[in-house]
Amino acid sequence: MTLIDLSVDAGLAATVLLTLNILFGLLLSTRYNPLDHWPRRAINIFQLHNWTGYIALAVAVAHPAFLVLSPSAGFRLVDVLVPLWSPGQDIENTVGALALYGIAFIVVTSYFRDRLGRGRWKAMHYVSYAATLLFFIHGIFTDPDLKNPAFDPLDGAKLFIEACMLLVLVATALRVRYALRHPSTSPMVRVSMLPPEPGALHGTRALIQPMGPPTRGWAGFLRIGRVFSETANVQTFRLVSPNGGELPFIFRPGQFLNLAVDIQGQRLRRSYTIASSPAQRRYCEVTVKREELGAFSPHLHQHIAEGDVLEAEGPFGQFVFDGTESRKVVLIGGGVGITPMMSMIRFLTDECWVGETVLLYACRTPADFIFLPELEQLRARNAGFRMVMIASAVEDPSWAGLRGRLTAEAIGRAVPDVASCLAFVCGPQAMMDDVARMLGQLGVPPANIRTESFGAGVPGVQAERVSLINAPPQAPLVTFARSGKAERLGRDRTLLDLAEKLRVPISGGCRMGVCGSCKVRLLSGQVSTVAEVALTPSEKAAGIILACRARATEDVSIDA
Repeated sequence: MTLIDLSVDAGLAATVLLTLNILFGLLLSTRYNPLDHWPRRAINIFQLHNWTGYIALAVAVAHPAFLVLSPSAGFRLVDVLVPLWSPGQDIENTVGALALYGIAFIVVTSYFRDRLGRGRWKAMHYVSYAATLLFFIHGIFTDPDLKNPAFDPLDGAKLFIEACMLLVLVATALRVRYALRHPSTSPMVRVSMLPPEPGALHGTRALIQPMGPPTRGWAGFLRIGRVFSETANVQTFRLVSPNGGELPFIFRPGQFLNLAVDIQGQRLRRSYTIASSPAQRRYCEVTVKREELGAFSPHLHQHIAEGDVLEAEGPFGQFVFDGTESRKVVLIGGGVGITPMMSMIRFLTDECWVGETVLLYACRTPADFIFLPELEQLRARNAGFRMVMIASAVEDPSWAGLRGRLTAEAIGRAVPDVASCLAFVCGPQAMMDDVARMLGQLGVPPANIRTESFGAGVPGVQAERVSLINAPPQAPLVTFARSGKAERLGRDRTLLDLAEKLRVPISGGCRMGVCGSCKVRLLSGQVSTVAEVALTPSEKAAGIILACRARATEDVSIDA
């Protein structure tokens, strides 16, 4: 094999790599889910996209380098680097050089994308399409054997390059079609000028707030940047944008994300509160307790590592506090229920909020307290923040916090004016019910008590249920019309449960009727529903239901 032959092979290899690189990039720019289509988590489509670009550059450089090294090719270095200025060189060689420069430009600037800014670097990244197209044109119109015969578009090597170019053009057209059908809008914000705080040294201040629902529309992928161990069974996962730069969404302190993974061939989705501060725009963090009888959290703890990619959707939720509703807030958390409170405390500290924040945090043992060292630091840096720790089972005589269960008396002592405060409660359902009752005894109006949980019910929401008296004795048949799948559904399972089993593409997040990501249209039949807070009256009238809260009472057909 001659050096000229090696040059031809390098050119064809570079063509394949560039084709794959463009296809991976197009997939990543859509809502394509690599976790759903790639069998192993070790196969990371983001890494494949990056490395095909790096290797394509190396192989593309080797393509002309073999010609320079070949004594029979008659190429000089100037013929390769500046073919337009070199006598006797055809225009297609100049096109190839421009393609090589374009590929090198993309690879080199990728190392400076954080400094350039995500938006600017993203715009520069479109050069890769032009460079790839020029490389295809160079390969089609250049004679690989350097014998300059008559142009033959049906030559085997050229047919291969033409097929790669056609594939890229078709994929690009499909991506443009996707963009037209799925327009994305940047999060809108409202800037309000507020009067100065009482006793503040500064004048008016600006309040920046997200405007309503734009954050609900985001769905995409986040990369695991870091994993931190908080306690023996709690880990924090730091999520970053796969392409670097700022997060592709904005959130408020206390909101949550829906995460999705494939576990043993089944798509599972769960909701996790964002524990980090919205003031930090380059990452967000979810803190997850491993539930031994669960499926999702053990998978996160055991099988998700730094560099992996998760499908995410959101943010969702109205359990939020950013300092605008009240000058004093009481946060009562139990166990991992501290996560939304942590986002609030971090945010209020970041924003130098001058109000008062009181945290009552209850756990079983001192070892179960999450974020304890950071909470101590936040208390030292935030004069308006104080906390009371309660451990129900503690034997250490050096424990300085309260002992036993959280009581109304303990709440009253910690916050004497609790009746006039806004209270947020998050933790196990039984704990929240008890605390809400205690707060009511202490005079806190029901409207000032906010609760948050991810479970079977939604506290404070009036349930709507269709009577099951006339339900048929045989399990009802559920038909997913567009997917062409059907199966009988047991009474204790929801439509979303069955959709996940049959792999029908219905999104599902909070599983409590709040986020609204599982909206589907009921074509025929009847269902029983509970807690449809995410549906408007017009949606209900149009036959829209929430798959996560709906159970079939008779044979039904779903538009999914």
